[in-house]
Amino acid sequence: MSGVPSSVVELEPDVFEYVVDLPLLQQSATVTATVATPASALTIDGAPVQSGAPSASRSLNLGENIIDIVVTNPVGERRTYRLTLRRAHQIAQYSYGKASNTGAGDSFGWSVALSGDTLAVGAHGEGSAATGVNGNQADDSAGGSGAVYIFH
Repeated sequence: MSGVPSSVVELEPDVFEYVVDLPLLQQSATVTATVATPASALTIDGAPVQSGAPSASRSLNLGENIIDIVVTNPVGERRTYRLTLRRAHQIAQYSYGKASNTGAGDSFGWSVALSGDTLAVGAHGEGSAATGVNGNQADDSAGGSGAVYIFH
């Protein structure tokens, strides 16, 4: 598979279902399968693919995405392997985020940024003179200096 990050799944001849958890930021995937018998035919997600060649890129929905890999041997016997790609399966969900030192006019939430599982929330009106991490938040002597709150 290609995307963020790469995953390798070794298919066993008698195991037909596989599950791979993928991060939220992985929005597409390709699958590369190699057959054990060179004369076998291979389809991935219904499209013929040469052994060892990547499939077409597939967009991934949030949750489960099912890709069937079908191998047909030279005498016509078929085996179907089901690959379930679970995008953002274990994503953290915050029901409530709050500044540690709320104050009227701080404008908590004025700006937000998300990178992976880290959320940064800006409060451009926050007036604490604290510097760095875990400074004195009770000192509001630097009116309008602003602050950023990090949730991970």
